[in-house]
Amino acid sequence: MTYADYLKTELDIQIPADLGHDFFTLNRFLESTGQFDAHTQQKAADYYGLPLVTEVTDDITAELVAPLNLSICKEYKCLPLAQNDTQIIFAMANPDLGSDIMDDYAKEHNLRVRPVYMPEGTLKNLINATFDRIQQSAEDVASSLSEEPSLTDDLQATEDLLDANDDAPVIRLINSILAQAIKEKASDIHIEPFEKQVVIRFRVDGVLRTIVTPSKKLHSAMSARLKVMSELDIAETRLPQDGRFKITLAGKEMDVRISILPTSHGERVVMRLLGRDEQAILLKDMGLRDSQLIKLQNLLKEPNGIILVSGPTGSGKTTTLYAGIREINKPDINIVTVEDPVEYQLDGIGQIQVNTKIGLTFAEGLRSILRQDPDVVVIGETRDTETAQIAVQASLTGHLVLTTIHTNDAPSAVTRLIDMGIEPFLVGSSLRAVIAQRLLRTLDDSSKEEIKITPEIRKIFTDNLPKDLIPRPLKLYAPVPSGSSTTGYLGRAAVCEMLEVTPGLRRLVNDNVSDTQMRELAQSEGMLTLFQEALLLASQGKTTLEEVFRVTKAS
Repeated sequence: MTYADYLKTELDIQIPADLGHDFFTLNRFLESTGQFDAHTQQKAADYYGLPLVTEVTDDITAELVAPLNLSICKEYKCLPLAQNDTQIIFAMANPDLGSDIMDDYAKEHNLRVRPVYMPEGTLKNLINATFDRIQQSAEDVASSLSEEPSLTDDLQATEDLLDANDDAPVIRLINSILAQAIKEKASDIHIEPFEKQVVIRFRVDGVLRTIVTPSKKLHSAMSARLKVMSELDIAETRLPQDGRFKITLAGKEMDVRISILPTSHGERVVMRLLGRDEQAILLKDMGLRDSQLIKLQNLLKEPNGIILVSGPTGSGKTTTLYAGIREINKPDINIVTVEDPVEYQLDGIGQIQVNTKIGLTFAEGLRSILRQDPDVVVIGETRDTETAQIAVQASLTGHLVLTTIHTNDAPSAVTRLIDMGIEPFLVGSSLRAVIAQRLLRTLDDSSKEEIKITPEIRKIFTDNLPKDLIPRPLKLYAPVPSGSSTTGYLGRAAVCEMLEVTPGLRRLVNDNVSDTQMRELAQSEGMLTLFQEALLLASQGKTTLEEVFRVTKAS
């Protein structure tokens, strides 16, 4: 009996004739139509007389999967689950396809193989998780490498970093560094050559830490490998180079931006990791206070004007921009962006990638955008006078403009625009708000511990926060390292200083006063500074006082 006939007889499921009788294809059809429930999965296992396994295990050893690699397991839909003295349990999503691999595996181990059936989705996740977990750390790979790797090694990239059976030592080292960085959710990788060694550091949750220090003899080969991956000039070691490449880890795609800078001890490499599959967060998930959230939502409904997001590199400015445009992204609004790079893919939004090599700069892209009948224009960064001037003109001609700028706080963003050459009266009439932000590491709720509130600590809060905003009783916490976090911190949250351009502030801008005077007026109208916002976050038990001082640098 064919599998299609079996489904019709046992489950009364009608199968389209053009799908044929293939077991795996039909199961995919059932899953796509919502019919592949627990009962149907059991019937699929019964068809081959195999036990059904749906529980995912996390104790599959590296030795067990050593004869296989990621691509084989994915292609043949199979994975060994466990082994004892007499048999090996082998999971398969497609018994017709996986039986040959299972037989070869059995002969190699001289053991009996017990096949089980596992649905494709469960098995795929298990395969990725298993190879992700057993991937060698960068330190292990570095310690096992030859002291003098050859630059003539094959430097071709693998399709997936976990599918790494490369013999070339530098390939194994670079792959392990990238894989470990992605697993640890690092935002940046630094490869820094010094006189006698190379220091490799990851930036995780905004903090750099050393991962491994391989021999200096490996450095030139590592740099060459990364240049090949980025399609840069492998022979050029005297000039800076910038590039990018794409990698995959356990089926997850990542974009990597790379910057190579010559130094006295060799080329310094910094890589920024950007998850292509990650979704931009929603405005309500940013951690804004209720009053800030309502204020920003109202600003995004404005028909024109400029909303600036300021802060240093890595402070989450782009994420805030995306959260804002997701808030207003509707079929009746035309939103167009110009970015470098396009970090998130959003449906319903036209996104332009800056390419300075062919003359497509922010300013040139912005000019083209304005001929596309936009309602909302998003500029990845306002970094020069030309871009700022076009943005102001766009806001004055009926467009809402969202953009970022590099300043330390909200009031200084206003003076920065004026310093760029924008007339104060144009800044005052076009600017709607400035959001200055930072990212603070947040505590792992499962392991944090309460600390004693000393008079000195209490004074910090009473001197800097309005009394009605200080919780009673005041509780603060310290990080405690745990299994889920070696630092006691888990993730980051945004703290925002929101400067709304009120009539009073507009008059000060027109008079071209200092940012200090603007800050004083804004605070008198209810604005909280970054330091105050960070203190509020600490008082809510979400971060520590040490983190507040580290990030906001207040005295």
